[in-house]
Amino acid sequence: MAGDVERSDSTAEGSGGGLDRLMQTEECLQAVLAQAEEKAALIRAEALAAIEAAEGRFEQEAAQARKALESRVAAESKAELMRIECEYQAQKAALEGISDAQVGELAEMVVRRLWGEAPAPADASESSA
Repeated sequence: MAGDVERSDSTAEGSGGGLDRLMQTEECLQAVLAQAEEKAALIRAEALAAIEAAEGRFEQEAAQARKALESRVAAESKAELMRIECEYQAQKAALEGISDAQVGELAEMVVRRLWGEAPAPADASESSA
């Protein structure tokens, strides 16, 4: 029976040692979990900061692209207006060079063409004479 007592004592000590190891393992796991949560929080904060920085860069790039596009449109519009102005001045000069007699001849030709009575070139010179 003495052997039985020793066995139960050694089993109790063994169980106590296992319980101590189990508690130490749990403490280690809790520490690892806490470190992992801290690291996850840092990663999350860094990710949010990176997202905010990327959004800021995107907004800056978009603003720069918008300014460049507005400048381009303004330059193209100005060039087109200048082209139209030059064409207008050329047409105006051409019209100012036409005499009243020429305007009358052109009007007569237009009216005759509208009525289907376009005269031959010789007839046009006779009617103006």
